[in-house]
Formats: sequence, structure tokens, C-alpha cells
Amino acid sequence: MNALSNRVLNGKKRHRKLCSRHEEDEFSVYLSSWEQEEHKMSWNYFNLDIFPRFALYLYRINILVFDIFTFLISAFLEYGRLIYRYFNPRTKQSIQGLNALVTGAGNGIGRQLALELARNGSNVVCLDVNSKDNDITCEEIKNTFPEIQAWTITCDVSNKEDVEVAFDVIKHSVGDIHILVNNAGTLCCKPFLQHKFDQIEKIITTNLLGQLWIIRAVLPQMISRNKGYIVAMASFAGHAGVPNMVPYTASKFGIKGMMEALYIELRQENRKHGLHLMTVSPFLVDTGMIKNRRIRFPEILDIETPENAAKVIIGNMRQGNAIVFIPNILYYLISIIRILPSRVQLLITDFMDSGIGVDYDQN
Repeated sequence: MNALSNRVLNGKKRHRKLCSRHEEDEFSVYLSSWEQEEHKMSWNYFNLDIFPRFALYLYRINILVFDIFTFLISAFLEYGRLIYRYFNPRTKQSIQGLNALVTGAGNGIGRQLALELARNGSNVVCLDVNSKDNDITCEEIKNTFPEIQAWTITCDVSNKEDVEVAFDVIKHSVGDIHILVNNAGTLCCKPFLQHKFDQIEKIITTNLLGQLWIIRAVLPQMISRNKGYIVAMASFAGHAGVPNMVPYTASKFGIKGMMEALYIELRQENRKHGLHLMTVSPFLVDTGMIKNRRIRFPEILDIETPENAAKVIIGNMRQGNAIVFIPNILYYLISIIRILPSRVQLLITDFMDSGIGVDYDQN
């Protein structure tokens, strides 16, 4: 190897060393800047993200614990109140001189409710689609309680135009309504596929929509006074399916849901509102509408007379109770059955062997 070759080789070696040193310097600078940036990012993350998130998490945990504690205390006090009220019922409020409206007052339990309200001192507006039967109820009130005022209104509650006209008459002839008893209803006892379309429509519009139209008409004046009673007649069929009464059962489930939703809505708007809502669920009342009934244990669940049912309903309304079953044991039976598995519920239904038979005489 000559001298020139040595110089070239040495130059290449020096060049490689310089390049290598330069690359190392660049890499070290890059690594240093990356480490600094990473450290900066981690510090920012530690400062700006971890602490606030952790603090927010602790805050939410504290709020949740406080809410749970408050709920448990409130629930405990409510159970205590219920036990106290069981042994010391509330004093019945006077309804003397109040104006009451009873729908379906022409016969059955509606007539007895109108008479019971009059017996307790309320003036009564009797509303029914059958004017002849309605007049009989009104005359009986006037003859039995001469000091009580009574009026008759002929109205089909399933027709909202009829309801609007009826309330115009009530407004000018009677004044404000303080007590509403939504009782009007109809039914057909036959298998679902044997129900005609107009029968299904009549049941739903009368039983459910009729109550909605009436409540919608009377509620504004009650809210403005911050006082009033709304009683809705549901049924045992509003808590458990009843064969041969599918449309009727649907309407009664709807009434139960309607009253629950209305109660919650009024409570959200004003927790101290003065309106009292009550849902009544009788097992069987001897109104003449149901003929082929079957009851295995009449000692527990027997048919009730309209007179006794009316006394129970008005008495509970005056006491401020929200849920009423007739007989009262039905409330506990349904509450227990509902927490059981569905197949066990069906076995209990088979064991009870009670229900409504088919009535082919109904149109």
C-alpha cells in the first residue's frame, strides 16, 4: 500500500469517526429533548389530570354515600310511619259541603258511592250515560238526604266532546268540583278472539280514556286551589291478568299506571301539593255485570256488596290512603306473589282456581 492510499484510508477513517460523533451528538440531543418532553408531559398529566380526576372521583363517592345514607334513614322512618299508622289510623277528614262528581252513578257501585258521599255531607253530581238510571240515583239522594244538593248530567265519558259539554254545564250550574270519583266502566266476559272490534274500542275508551278525559277536565281547578280528591276505580284485573277479560284487564292496568304517573308528576312539581289521589282495586263487587264467577276460597276472597265497598272507599279517601284493595288481604297476597318466580305465580293461580266464566249474553 503506497503513501497515497494510506492518506485516503486515514481520511475515510477520520470521516467515519466525525460522522459517527456527529450522529451520536444528534441522537443525544434528540434523546435529551425527548426525555425532557416526556418528563414535562408526565408532570403536566400528573398535575392537570390525575389530581382533578381523583378529586372528582372522591367527591362522587362522598355524594353517593351520603345519598345512600339519606335513603336508608328515610326508608327506615317511612316503615316506622307505616307501622304507627297501622295501629293509629289517620283521622278522617271532613268532606261536609264539598262538591263531588261520580261517574257511572246510575247503578251498582256508582250509585252507592254517590249515596255514601251524600251521607258524609257532600253535594253530588251524578254523571251517567243512562239518564233514567241516573235520575233514580239523584232522586234517592234527595229523598234520603234532603239537606244535600244533587244534580244529574247525562254524558258518555268515552266521548271527549260530551265531557267538554258536561263540564261547561257543571261549571255554570254547580261550580268547582272538589271530589272526583272515576267509576264509569264496562266489560265483556268472553275469549279475546270473540271480542268484536267495537267492543274492544268501547271498553278501552270508556274505562281508560274516559277517566283521562274527566281528570283532564277537573285537574286544573284542583291545582289552582291546591286541594282536591281524585279516586280512580281500577280492579284486581289491573294487577294480574284475568282470562276472558283481556281488553278489560288492559284498561285496568292502564288506570293503575295512569294514577301512579300522575301522582309522581304532581309530586315532582310540588312535593307539598294538597291533592289526594287514590286507586281502588276490588276483587269482585256484586254489580250485576259479572254473572259466571268462580271462587274457590270465599272465606278469603269473597264477592263484596256495593254498599260495603262504597263505605270502604269513601272511608279510605277521607283517611288519605293512596291504595285500596277490597278485601284488604288482596294487597298482601299480590305483594307476596309478585316477588315469586313466574312459574310459581302460575302454580298459585292454578291452586286458587278462581276466575270469571264466559258470558255469551253480553253484546
